[in-house]
Amino acid sequence: NSKQIQGYDQLPKQADLCIIASSLKDVMCLFEMGIPAIAMQSEMQLPLRTTIDTLRQRFKQVAVFYDNDFTNPNNPGQRMAQKICKEYSLRNIYLPEDYGVKDLSDYIAQFKRTEGLKTLIDIQL
Repeated sequence: NSKQIQGYDQLPKQADLCIIASSLKDVMCLFEMGIPAIAMQSEMQLPLRTTIDTLRQRFKQVAVFYDNDFTNPNNPGQRMAQKICKEYSLRNIYLPEDYGVKDLSDYIAQFKRTEGLKTLIDIQL
């Protein structure tokens, strides 16, 4: 349900950034990169306002990093990311289509590194 948030119990009390990711797999990748992150039970679930408010109290910046399934004409991950960002005035981080991967764990698997992801996150914030 909407009160079960993946990665929430592992968040630090405070930090500069927290990312709302699309899956637990992506949350774990971000944690390994030193970036606190959470994921809802479904990428199609809108976070509760109380969740966003709590994150804003603990983190200087909150952003969304959902899949960019550019092979799907509906691109549901990016549609939902845009909806969340519009609803809560958050930044949307996404992988450009020319990277050829739809999510950050695929990026790490394909390129065997995280440096480019950190740069991408910094640029899009």
